[in-house]
Amino acid sequence: MILMDIGMSGLSSFEATRQVKKARPETKVLFLTMYDDEDYLVEGMEVGASGYVLKDSPSAQLVAAVRDAFRGGSYLSPRMLSQLVHDFRSRIKTANRMPRFATLTSREREVL
Repeated sequence: MILMDIGMSGLSSFEATRQVKKARPETKVLFLTMYDDEDYLVEGMEVGASGYVLKDSPSAQLVAAVRDAFRGGSYLSPRMLSQLVHDFRSRIKTANRMPRFATLTSREREVL
């Protein structure tokens, strides 16, 4: 289990995670950071992190994140999760979505 700080000096934390996961794929990596930035979160997930925990999170959340990751799960700080849900809802509202019925063929509509 590695707690990785995004702001570490030297090798980027994302590259370090990439190298760790390549050498030892079973290693669990949690990003522990002060950055509530969606781009950092996405990059962390792309390189194989098991979670993203903000440094100002209560200690109970950090413990829960470590436990979840250790057991093979994933963890996102509630603030990051709320941000992702908000962004997702915004995209749904602005997307030109076709009604599901409109995607059916004429034969499928007939059967229905």
